[in-house]
Amino acid sequence: MTSANSAPASVRTARIALPTGVLVRALTNFVSFMRTRNGSTITGLDIQEQYYLAAEKHLAGVDAETDWILREWAATLRLLTGDRRQLVGRIDWVTKLWLLETFMQEEQIGWDDPWLASLDLEYHNMNRDRGLLLGLEAEGKAWRMTSEQDIESALVVGPADTRAGIRGLCIRRFPDQIKSMQWERIQFSGGLLPRALEMGDLFEPQAVQACAQIFEHAASPMEALNLWNREKESRS
Repeated sequence: MTSANSAPASVRTARIALPTGVLVRALTNFVSFMRTRNGSTITGLDIQEQYYLAAEKHLAGVDAETDWILREWAATLRLLTGDRRQLVGRIDWVTKLWLLETFMQEEQIGWDDPWLASLDLEYHNMNRDRGLLLGLEAEGKAWRMTSEQDIESALVVGPADTRAGIRGLCIRRFPDQIKSMQWERIQFSGGLLPRALEMGDLFEPQAVQACAQIFEHAASPMEALNLWNREKESRS
C-alpha cells in the first residue's frame, strides 16, 4: 500500500488539482493531461513513470519476483509510449481496444454502434465457447500467467505464505473439527473448551510458514495449537 508521504517527490510536488475520483479515471488514460496546482500539466503516464522510478530505486534486487515485476513494468511503460500493439494479448485494456477497433474496421461501424456493447461483454465471458479473450488465449494470441493445473490447485491449496493458505490447510486436515472460520480466526471444536487459532497478527511470511508446518504435521488441532503457542513464545 502507498500513502501520500511515500509517493515520489515529483508527484507530491505536482499536487494535481483534481478530485480523487476524476484523478483515478485520468490515471487510466495515459495520454490525458492533468493540470497541477502550479499551472503545469502532467499525464497519467508521467505519473506511472515516476512511481516506477521510485519503486526501482528502493526495491530493485529485493528478490527475483520483485525484479521480474520491475522489468515487466518498465517494458510496459516503454511500449505504451511506442508500439502499443506489442502489448496486445498482455495488457487487458490494450487487447480489448485492439479487438474492438479491428471489428469496427472490418464491419465499417462506429463507436456508437450497439454491437460494440455486446462485444464488450462477450470479451469477459468465462464460457470457453463464447468468451472472446478465452478465444484469443486458445489461439495463442493472449498470454496468461497461470496454467489450468495452477488454477485447479489454487481451488484447494491457498498460497503457502498467507493466512489463506493456513485456512485451506486446516480445512483439508481437520474438516470435521472446525467450528467456525473468519479471516483472522479459526475456532476448533472438541475437547473440554473450544480452542482457536488467532491470526490477527500473523502477517510475516516466515511466521505463516512456521505455523503452517505445525498444522501440517500435528495429529490434532489441539496439538497444533499447543505447539504454535510455544513457538510464538520462543519468538517473542
